[in-house]
Amino acid sequence: MGIFNFFRQVVDSGHLGRETVKKQIEVYYMQRNLYPDQAPHVHLAQTWLSRQKANGADITDGELQTKSYGVTLLLACIPHPRCAEALGLQVLLEERPDIFSRHPEFKSAYKNYVESLLDMPKEAVMKLYRINNPQMPEESISMLFT
Repeated sequence: MGIFNFFRQVVDSGHLGRETVKKQIEVYYMQRNLYPDQAPHVHLAQTWLSRQKANGADITDGELQTKSYGVTLLLACIPHPRCAEALGLQVLLEERPDIFSRHPEFKSAYKNYVESLLDMPKEAVMKLYRINNPQMPEESISMLFT
């Protein structure tokens, strides 16, 4: 990050929000490149964990690892590559709700990704999950949706 970009983030919260989302997308793609045979949900969970590590969390904690799959479950129902942007928006909402609420474009984009999933019956969400994560074993899917 250049010095100009740093100062811009200090004074322009919209820019900081966009950079936060962009960084999650970049980490997601790094995960995909490192582990190309894994399901997108694994990439999303690992990306979320990397953000937690950046914030000082112990990512070797089993509970946090389990939580990463729960936090990213709905996002894993969104087709690649949009799921990565949705994760970036979720991270922004979790970490900087002030920026999220001050800039309606973030809220609108996140709502477009997640709202329809929240209104679907569980079976329909599971079907989307299976379509977007064909590498996930059925027993893992069953555990995630119980």
